[in-house]
Amino acid sequence: MKTTSLLPLVLSAMLLAFAGCASPTQPAAMKVESIELTNKFDKTVAVRTNGGQPTDPKWTSKVSDEDLAQAISDSLKATGLFRGVVSVDQSDYILNATIVSIDQPVMGFTMSVGIEIIWSITPRGQTKPVWEKSVSSREQKTTGDAFAGVKRLQLATEAATKANIQKALTELSKQQLTPAASQ
Repeated sequence: MKTTSLLPLVLSAMLLAFAGCASPTQPAAMKVESIELTNKFDKTVAVRTNGGQPTDPKWTSKVSDEDLAQAISDSLKATGLFRGVVSVDQSDYILNATIVSIDQPVMGFTMSVGIEIIWSITPRGQTKPVWEKSVSSREQKTTGDAFAGVKRLQLATEAATKANIQKALTELSKQQLTPAASQ
């Protein structure tokens, strides 16, 4: 009889040990190190993000605007797509990235996360983008990547976001950007 009464306590302790708390995504894990560039732009760019959400430690890992902006800026610097990443008031172009949706599972052994981001680039001082594209990506992580579900979800979210940044920057490098408005 005592074994049965201890079972809920043991199961609860195991659940707490393996569940953990959600951690925010890390910009370094979403940074793209290199891509095959079709064009490089001898102009400066600033990054703006929208649609992100801070992580609620009691729920799931999310991508904040700040973390996404940092990951994009770091990726732009690493790939050399633009001459430099600067503040908006000093840039030739403004690269906007708006998170439209993040599709995350509630639980599972394989965590498959999808993210859609609308990307656009606009010459500073203008309102009409010279390039705009909706980019979707999906990545998954398994128990081989991380045993705890919240960690697997964080890793899958970071991987999907990194894949999205990589696709977007690769597509952007294929464009012929019109000259930015003279300052």
